[in-house]
Amino acid sequence: MTIGSFSYMEWPIVGASICNPSRVKRNDVVMRKVTIDKLEPGMILAKPLLRGTMVILGEGTQLTGTWISRIGDMEIDHLFIEGHPEQAIPKEEALAQLDVRFKHVQDLPYMSSLKKIVKEHIEGLYGG
Repeated sequence: MTIGSFSYMEWPIVGASICNPSRVKRNDVVMRKVTIDKLEPGMILAKPLLRGTMVILGEGTQLTGTWISRIGDMEIDHLFIEGHPEQAIPKEEALAQLDVRFKHVQDLPYMSSLKKIVKEHIEGLYGG
């Protein structure tokens, strides 16, 4: 059976539905852990929603209001959603704290390299 330019057998099966191959097995997905009370329609699952070993919603599924309501009834604490995690402090404050922490050691060997690595990590946490 052919669907678009793919034969039926080339499409991965997630749960009981056929999924777009571009949304499956993505190793570079940035995800955040979101409690159920913070879910909003339009969010996309970064990991599948499982009940035991059964897939309820597959990775890459866009949440709807109906699904959010059903998930709330399943006694699930959290889901992994695509996107950068929300950070506790603003990026500028995190970088300022980094400068303070390295102020007295920046002249020691390797400390400037270490500070650069930590700065890149902080920038990555905030999405660039």
